Amino acid sequence: MLLQIQPDESLRSYVERNLFLQPHSPALEIFRAPEFRYCRWRSKQVISIANMFGWDGCYGFNKLVHSHTDYPVHGVLKSKSSFSYSASEFVSKSYCFDNFSETRSYCPLCAKEDSHVRGYSYWKRIHSRISVCAKHNVNLLSHCQFCEKPFSRHGHALHVMWSGCAGRSLCDAEPTVNMDPGALRLAQFFKNLTSLQHHLSAETALHALEEKLTEAIDNGSYDRKSREKRAKIILYGNELADHRALKFLVQREQLHELLEWIAYVYESFEAFLSDNLRRDAEPAPIDSYWNSYRTDGHASEYYIDDEEMRNLFDSLG
Repeated sequence: MLLQIQPDESLRSYVERNLFLQPHSPALEIFRAPEFRYCRWRSKQVISIANMFGWDGCYGFNKLVHSHTDYPVHGVLKSKSSFSYSASEFVSKSYCFDNFSETRSYCPLCAKEDSHVRGYSYWKRIHSRISVCAKHNVNLLSHCQFCEKPFSRHGHALHVMWSGCAGRSLCDAEPTVNMDPGALRLAQFFKNLTSLQHHLSAETALHALEEKLTEAIDNGSYDRKSREKRAKIILYGNELADHRALKFLVQREQLHELLEWIAYVYESFEAFLSDNLRRDAEPAPIDSYWNSYRTDGHASEYYIDDEEMRNLFDSLG
């Protein structure tokens, strides 16, 4: 019997928690397949889990990706020229949705709260660039406080969250308060971004950010670093306006950098969101493009609606 996946629970946490609590269950045989032993999980593993939930096709894939991976950084803040949530990931298998070669982290206060409420904690999806808990403003722990092993393939296996380390529970680790307001703001921006029920235009966000920086610089509020950011943003904007780099803004590193700039410039996510909605009052609902995916190998982008294709095949018998 499958356990219930928890809010914000990472996919690997869900799989490992099932196997830890039900090591001999025949219903979990798929989780013992060789592909689930890989350090890097791509679309194949995501599709397998979605199918177990009864979430079929591209829609089910994107639903799982949006709720239980860090992909919303790419899927929520998206270019207006894109008509799919996860581009071609449903068929291309290029994006790594979980990498156990990288060290993962957790908040000891979240773990303690979960243990009190549910009786256990779990590994949450946390973007690799986030180092602070958005809720508790304490530093995330990427190494065990009791033995100093990292939480990765070269240290603790994930079942340490439930088995403990030498008789100690991970929720007993001592939290340390974060002293970097920028790190907290970035964590809160990521958390809020993943909770949105609609998309945000990356182009609109870029233009809003440019105006915000220009206003601050004119008022003498920012330093040389801010001026350099503004110059780079204008360069990005020109490239988009001239159609020389339609895919540029939605590339992974550019979106990471854009999110970090936004968290640097705006005092709160609400202020950033208000600026965007003022420019784009009717954003697309978050599930608008869950049925569609982009195909690779075309001179121009080509999108396939998964539901329409399924209905077509059904009509053909």
